[in-house]
Amino acid sequence: MIKMDHLTVCDLILTTRSPLHIGSGNTCAKTDYLFDPRTETVSMINPDALLAWLYRGQLADRYERFVLSGDTRLFHFLKDCGITDRELDQLCLYRVNASDALDDSHSLKEIHTFIRDSRHQAYIPGSSVKGALRTVILSGLIAKEKKGRWPDATRKTESARQMQKLEGLYLDTLTLKKDKFGNVANDPVNSILRGLSISDSEPIPDENLILVGKNDVDEKGEYKKLPLCRECIRPGTELRFKMTMDHSALPKVFTAETLVQMIRDFDAFYQKTYLQNQVMGRVLAESILLLDGKCIVGYLKRRDMSFYGVTGQDLEGIVSQLRLTAGIEVAVFLYELEQQRFKVSLRSTGDVDVSRVAVFFGGGGHVRASGCDMTGTLYDVINNLTDQISLQLQELGI
Repeated sequence: MIKMDHLTVCDLILTTRSPLHIGSGNTCAKTDYLFDPRTETVSMINPDALLAWLYRGQLADRYERFVLSGDTRLFHFLKDCGITDRELDQLCLYRVNASDALDDSHSLKEIHTFIRDSRHQAYIPGSSVKGALRTVILSGLIAKEKKGRWPDATRKTESARQMQKLEGLYLDTLTLKKDKFGNVANDPVNSILRGLSISDSEPIPDENLILVGKNDVDEKGEYKKLPLCRECIRPGTELRFKMTMDHSALPKVFTAETLVQMIRDFDAFYQKTYLQNQVMGRVLAESILLLDGKCIVGYLKRRDMSFYGVTGQDLEGIVSQLRLTAGIEVAVFLYELEQQRFKVSLRSTGDVDVSRVAVFFGGGGHVRASGCDMTGTLYDVINNLTDQISLQLQELGI
């Protein structure tokens, strides 16, 4: 860390936890790269160097026929043309491990490339990191004022307009720009984040990149493999940046240490604890399928919550996990608030309007997600809920 008057310069070191893709906006077609099945690597080709080699060997017409044939195995084509390994190296801009995203027995895929500099070295723009830190800082400032209650970005009330108001309240607090009435303008020019600068990362070696296939997941949790893959940074890769803090713009209490703590708090908010995972596992294991497999119900009694030492806040996400069960139309999760009083969460995967169910029992919500409180024994509550769900299933002919 270096301190100079009102400036503090720090090393910012981040480690990837999962494959990370920051796209260049460019794609590489199936015939524009070499896949070597011997080494399971992909070589990105310099197109000018490839054309020069083809013309030198009078192979341009043969290459044209190859492209028009629909064959995508450029590596095999060049080998058939007699190219040497040394000449291949001369055509190559860089190489990336294909991992299990490609194989020689199936058609190759389009590759979405990682952002690179003029020397073809992968890097992460500092603006990408600053954007992430902006979310961390805004959430941390709100949580501090709300005494630890973090904003839920998934709530319907947190619209784009609402988020803009929050940014104006917590971030745009400088007085550099005023409106026509002389009041401080709600404008990014007044953002305290003017005092935070993040450099681009140091170059990322190609051996730290891999190809990762892309899958889409529908609302029922079913996977669909797409005919494309992405260049990604490997999990566990260390990324280095320089962070400069200008304390003439940042609040006095804002230091490198407070920023690190905000990052840790933000990470902890989204990271489930061991106990939370244990509880989710128990609910999933003891869940029951009803209505001919169209409805899944998970529950947790008060004594079980006491045993695990969890509260209602620790149970977020369980109903969403139940909703991923194949073949179901409605997922229900309920936990006991007190003796014979339950908190109920309902999720729909398709046509069933769970808000109708919730409203019937004095709750509310919207078509796909709603909730209510109910009284009675666990079995009475489940029976009453499934009666209302059954009525809709009959109406819909499901």
